Amino acid sequence: QVGDVHFVTFNCVDLKDIVLLDQQKDSLLRAQKITAQLNISDLLQKKLVIRHLDLFNTSCHLYRESPHSAFNFQFIVDSLSSSDQKESSGLQLMIHTLMIRNLCVNYDCLSEVRRRDHLDFNHLSFRQVDADLRINHVAKDSVNIRLRNIKLKEQCGLELRRLACNVVAGPSSAVLNNFELLLPNSRIALSRLTARHATPQPKLDVVHGDFSDVNLTAELVPKDFSFLLPSLRTLDEPYSLSARLDKQHAALSAAVSLASRTNDNVRLKTSAELNLYQLLEKELNLSCQLHQLELASAELGEWLTALSPSKPLPPVLERVDRLRQTGHLQCRGDELTFQGETSCEQALVHENIRLLKNRIHALVEVKQLQLGQLLDSPDLLGDVAGQVRVEGTLTHPTALDFHSTLHDMQFKGYHYKGIELGVHFSPEELTATVDVNDPHLAVSLQGRYRPRSPQEVLNLTARLHQMQPGKLNLADDYGEASLSAQFSASVQAFSPTLLGRIAVRDLSINDAGKTYGFDSLLLSTRLRNGLFTTRIESDILEGETSGNVALADIPAELFQMVKGELDVLPSIFSDKKPGNDRYAFVDFKLKKADFL
Repeated sequence: QVGDVHFVTFNCVDLKDIVLLDQQKDSLLRAQKITAQLNISDLLQKKLVIRHLDLFNTSCHLYRESPHSAFNFQFIVDSLSSSDQKESSGLQLMIHTLMIRNLCVNYDCLSEVRRRDHLDFNHLSFRQVDADLRINHVAKDSVNIRLRNIKLKEQCGLELRRLACNVVAGPSSAVLNNFELLLPNSRIALSRLTARHATPQPKLDVVHGDFSDVNLTAELVPKDFSFLLPSLRTLDEPYSLSARLDKQHAALSAAVSLASRTNDNVRLKTSAELNLYQLLEKELNLSCQLHQLELASAELGEWLTALSPSKPLPPVLERVDRLRQTGHLQCRGDELTFQGETSCEQALVHENIRLLKNRIHALVEVKQLQLGQLLDSPDLLGDVAGQVRVEGTLTHPTALDFHSTLHDMQFKGYHYKGIELGVHFSPEELTATVDVNDPHLAVSLQGRYRPRSPQEVLNLTARLHQMQPGKLNLADDYGEASLSAQFSASVQAFSPTLLGRIAVRDLSINDAGKTYGFDSLLLSTRLRNGLFTTRIESDILEGETSGNVALADIPAELFQMVKGELDVLPSIFSDKKPGNDRYAFVDFKLKKADFL
């Protein structure tokens, strides 16, 4: 529908109040005014050449039912396309200059849920679109287009203030000139890119050309990109970026530098090489060298707060000034490897990681770690040196094996040697072993946790071969006597009953030439619906305790944490108002006490 047609001159026409409906009789396009300047003589050659096409106050509504269905404007594309079986006899349409003022474009994929917090490609709403475009030439094997300017706004917060460039491409080369992109606080610019083909191409090809020494510069403020990641809205620190790009055949290489503009909080230098042709085939072949990455802890804290505002910052960040990272990353198909070094004033760590499909092999070597300073406990903890090895499967069914060796660990001024830790994790079972073979401390510990077991949930066994507290600087806690003992514990669940058992055997305390201890001590507990019974059996002590522990001296938060971990405890807490049923009753019977 056209409301009014006005011929300004012989070859210039104004159309007003234009309405274009789709096949469902919905509004596809509405324009307050369209001005077209034509070349009348070209009509004799079956060419419709529009020298100037101006659109004012136009709105478009595009949609489709699902990601795989046709758009509501597909009937227009079909009508303009000629059949492959016969030569087209219609007019050839060409537009030289296109000017758009105040265009609104809405696109919706009706089957998809709308998200407004970031750029949603299934639901787009562009407002205040202004564009100036000059199309000098368009053919099968060549193009010459000058994009003078595009600016627009999108409902997610994107504000594009300027996008401009010149593109000239032909059979032998393609040139991109004066590329500039402006956001409210950011700018990306590229002066010139010339890509050349070894042989002339039969059709337009802007991917397979070679180029060198292409320089890209940018001034970036993260909050300008919150339309991609909403949590960036609070980050307003400006950064400067420079990159040099080269492409020879399939290899695309880049050297990138990034730094803070107002301070020295961020410094990054990296280079990378990418096989572009394999990437187009959805196969990644990338080699990246991280020459320098220095990040101030204050800057890292701001990013962590922005990305996870509900989580408190790790206190260790207050004790670290700067983090440094170097390394090499390589990805070839299903294999990814990384070798690097992480350091700060208190630590030096080497990493060697390999991922092959769903398998992981990792070795982390701790060359230096001032654990006491990082945890703000310098009087208790000192330096730690060792390594951690990880192997296993990351995808379902997950299975990971951890093995750690601590060559040296300082605790209360004593340097412990020969500490081995092993952990096996799977959804069905978690097992752990600890072996300490120090001259003054020898301990072996094994544990198994099976959260889904209908019977035994937790099992622990330990053997204290020897412990000399005086040599370990632990005399204030344990006295000068040397200790040895065996220990075992288990937790069984027969819902809603929880059974626990702790056994200590062959406890021996050697002090001043005398030996104290006992042969065995057995502690068993039965818990059901808040009622518990505990029995103590030993060659020196025997007793029994029973009672009710409903809301008595047990913080509800602790109970919920334990219940969530074991998932076997009954709910013994009432939903009534606090204070209505807080009580406890404990009865203890001492049957034997021979140790006195």
